[in-house]
This record gives sequence, structure tokens and C-alpha cells, in this order.
Amino acid sequence: LSPPTIDGLLPDLRQRRGQFAEAPRLRRRRDLTLEIGGLSIADSEPGQPPLLQLRRARIQLLTTSLLRGPLLIQDLQASGLALNLRIDAQGDSNLPAFPEGEDASDTAPFALRLERARIEDVTITREDLRDNTRAELILTRLAQASSRPQEMRVDANGTLQQKPWQLVLQAQSPHALYELRELHLTLSGNLADLRFDSELQLPSATDLQDTQLTASIEG
Repeated sequence: LSPPTIDGLLPDLRQRRGQFAEAPRLRRRRDLTLEIGGLSIADSEPGQPPLLQLRRARIQLLTTSLLRGPLLIQDLQASGLALNLRIDAQGDSNLPAFPEGEDASDTAPFALRLERARIEDVTITREDLRDNTRAELILTRLAQASSRPQEMRVDANGTLQQKPWQLVLQAQSPHALYELRELHLTLSGNLADLRFDSELQLPSATDLQDTQLTASIEG
């Protein structure tokens, strides 16, 4: 893969200019590894900061999962992601719009599994010119892994409007989390001085009978 631009690569990003500072690299063995460096996608309005920038990403997936599914991403690493969202004075967003007559709900479900992930240095800003407000969410680090075959843990931390936050998610089984069946999940964290803890037991997402949810908030 060597083209320096990605114009037309994604249908919903048509009419935007995108480019790679480095040519993407693709390696194929038993697994498929894609490495991306210096990706930038322009805003819909000239003169504005890029809609999206990505310093570096590495995706490793099991080749056979492309044929049989679900798509199995064995390892995902990304760093230096910046997403700049903007709503102008007329209420129009700079996010790509679905083609006329289409909606996100029309998209068929896509089965995906993620074994390991490490994401660092992510900044998401949202500016609303209707009332001149600005929000900023920073993800300093997110790590997801399965310490045992029947357990998955996600740790994340960062800041929201310059207030520190931390999040810990644990699921008894990655498969249960993806399928929303026989799920036992705990979620805890804090935002500044506010702390919360929760626990969910979900026999089936299609039948909410016997579902149990407990939660507590302090601060």
C-alpha cells in the first residue's frame, strides 16, 4: 500500500481530503498486520483544523476470521488520535453525513472480537458556535486484555474538562460481553471527587427477566 492520499477510501468521507504522512504497511502471514502513520482527514470547511488526525496505529487480525467471521482483532495499538468536532452557527455538524435516504440504523450488524488493545494520547474536542461552548475529553491511556480465558478487564484514565477521571470494567467472559448473554459485569470509576460502582447480571439481552443491576454514587 503506497498511495499518499485516501480520497474516496471511505464513502461517508467523500469530498474531504485525507493523506498519510507515511505509506501504510501491510504484512500477511498467519495473521494480517496493518501499520498506519500520520493519517489526517480534512474538515469540511477550509481553514479549520483537521477533523481527524492519527499519529500511529497498528492492527493485527486473524486472517481466517476474514472468511469465517466474526472478525478477530488480536491486537490493536493506537496513539496520538485527535478528533475535532464542530457545530456551526446554523446547527450543522462537521461530521460526515450519511447519503440522502440512508441512516446509521440501516447498516447491518458487524460481528467483531477484540483480544487486546492499548490506546494512548487521545483528544476529543467539541465546539458549538451556537452558544460558544467548548468541551474537551482526553484519554491518556486505555488498556484492554484478557488475564484469563474467562475474564476481560479494561482500564482507562484521562481528563474531562480538565477534571481527572478513571474507569475500570471487568467482565467474566469476553464472549458473554460481545453476545450480551450470561453476562456478569462490574464497572467502577471516578470523575474528580465523584465515585461510582456498579454491577450487572444479564442472563439475556433479548429477555430481560432476572436481570439485576446495582449501582452506587458517592461525592
